[in-house]
Amino acid sequence: MQKYSRVYAHVLARPAAMLYSGHLNCYSRAVFFLMVVRVEYPPPRTPRTASGRSRQAEKSLSTQTAVLEATIACLVNLGYHHTTMERIAKQAKVSRGAMMHHYRDRADLIEKTARYLTEKRIAEFEKLSRTVTKPVINQEGPTIKTSRQGIELTRRFHALPSFTAFHELLLAARTDEQLAKIVRQCQQIINDEIPKRLVELYPFWAKKPDIMLLLYDLVQSSSRGIAMNHMDELESWRLSRLEGLLAEIVQEKYTDAFRSEETVPQSNPAYK
Repeated sequence: MQKYSRVYAHVLARPAAMLYSGHLNCYSRAVFFLMVVRVEYPPPRTPRTASGRSRQAEKSLSTQTAVLEATIACLVNLGYHHTTMERIAKQAKVSRGAMMHHYRDRADLIEKTARYLTEKRIAEFEKLSRTVTKPVINQEGPTIKTSRQGIELTRRFHALPSFTAFHELLLAARTDEQLAKIVRQCQQIINDEIPKRLVELYPFWAKKPDIMLLLYDLVQSSSRGIAMNHMDELESWRLSRLEGLLAEIVQEKYTDAFRSEETVPQSNPAYK
C-alpha cells in the first residue's frame, strides 16, 4: 500500500499532459490509473443484513426455505407420488434452475424436507404448548384437567399440516429403503424430544418417566389414528368422550404407580 501511495503522489505531482507524452506508453498509463484507483477507491465491503449474513446468503436461505415449504405444501395437497420437482418449483415460485442449484434431485430434496420437517414439528409443538397449557408448578401429580390439556395438545399437534406431510413420507418409506432410513432417524428425534417438552410442562412426570412414556405412547397412538382417519372423522362429542377416558387412564395409572411403589429401571433412557 505504501508503494502505491508514493506512485499516486508522484503522478499527481506531474502535469496531466505528461501522461499523454511519449514518456509513458498506453500500458504504463493504464497501470498508473489502476494504481490511483486502488488507492483512492478500496474494494467495497460485502453488504450485511441484521442477521450478519450477506445479502446473497440471505437470498439463498430464503430460496431454500421457500422450496422446502413448497415441498411440504405439495405433500399435503398432492401426496408423495405427485410431488414432482416441476410442481414444487411452481408452488415455490422459483425457477427449476434456482431450485436445482440447492437440491441436486428429488431424492435430495425429499431428504432435506424430512429433516426440515423434523425441526418444524418440534418448534410447532413448543409453540402450540404455550397456547394450550401453562407449565404446572408445585403439583404432585396429574389431574383430570391437566391430563385433558396434555391430550388436547397431542391431538392438535397431530392435526397440523406438518403431520400430514410427514405421514406421506412415512407411507412412501414403506417401499423405499433409503427414505425409510431417513424417516426413521427423523421420527426418533421427534420421539425423543416431545416427551422432554412434556416433562417441562408437567414436572411431576419426571418422578415416573417410564409410566409417562407408556401413557404418551397411548395418547400419541390415539391422536395419530384420529388424524389419519380422514374418511370417518369423529363427532365432537365422541372425541370429547375419548379424551375424557384417556385422561382418566392417565390419572389412574399415575396413582397406581405410586401405590405399588414401582421403581424406574436403571436402563431407562428417559430424560437424563
